[in-house]
Amino acid sequence: MKTLPAEKAIEHLNTIFNSLSSPLEWICHTGLKDNWNIVVREDYAKDKNIRDISDLEKCQDLILGCEYDFFARPNGYNLLTSYSGYGLRFEKTVLLDHAKAYDALDNQEVNVIDGFTTDPQQIYKDSRYRVLEDNEQKFGDYFSSIVARKTVLDTNSNVKKILNLLQGQISQKEMSNMIQKADRYHDSRSNMVQITAIDRIVDNFLRKKGLYENDISKDTNNSGTGSQSN
Repeated sequence: MKTLPAEKAIEHLNTIFNSLSSPLEWICHTGLKDNWNIVVREDYAKDKNIRDISDLEKCQDLILGCEYDFFARPNGYNLLTSYSGYGLRFEKTVLLDHAKAYDALDNQEVNVIDGFTTDPQQIYKDSRYRVLEDNEQKFGDYFSSIVARKTVLDTNSNVKKILNLLQGQISQKEMSNMIQKADRYHDSRSNMVQITAIDRIVDNFLRKKGLYENDISKDTNNSGTGSQSN
C-alpha cells in the first residue's frame, strides 16, 4: 500500500470530506497514534508458544472478544480472517465493550482481544498481557486528528483557531491516563455521572496545558497568536 506524504494525505482527505452531503474539514493532528493490535494473556502465549498474530493459526480454541468497530470496519476483524489478511478461524466471537475487554481476558471468557496502543495496560506494559507482533504488517498506523463540520467553521471564525491549539498537544501517555480515569466511572448507572466525570477530566487536562477559557480567549483575540506551531 502506497503511503502519501502528510500534506498530500490531508489534501486527499479534505477532497473526500468536501464531497460529503455535510462537508467536513481536517483541522490538525493531536500528536498521538491509536493503533489497533491483538492481545492475549501472557500465560496463554507461553503455553501455546505464541509471539505473533500468525502463531494463532496453530490454536484450535480461539475465542475472540472485540468492540463493535473492530467487527464492523474492513481494517479490523476482516484483516484477521480474510485470505488477504491472516486467514484465522475462531471457534467463537464475542462482542465486548472495550472497557471490559481485559477483564474478559483475565476471566478466560475469551483468549484473544483487540487492543489499542493507548490502553493503560499497554502504555504501562502490564506483564499479564502480550501484544502480538503484526508480523505481516496488516494493521497500519492511525493518527488521532480533529475534524469539524464546515458549517460550524463558517459560522464561527474562532472555532478553527481554538481547535488548532490542540495540535501536537496530546501524547500517548496523556491519552492513556485520561482513559484510565474515565474507565473508573464506566459502571455508573447514571449517564450524567459519566458525562460529568469525563467533562472534569477534560477540564483538568486543558487547564494543565494552559488551554482553558482565559488562555484561549487571549489567543483568539490576538491576531498574532491564532494557532500553535510544532
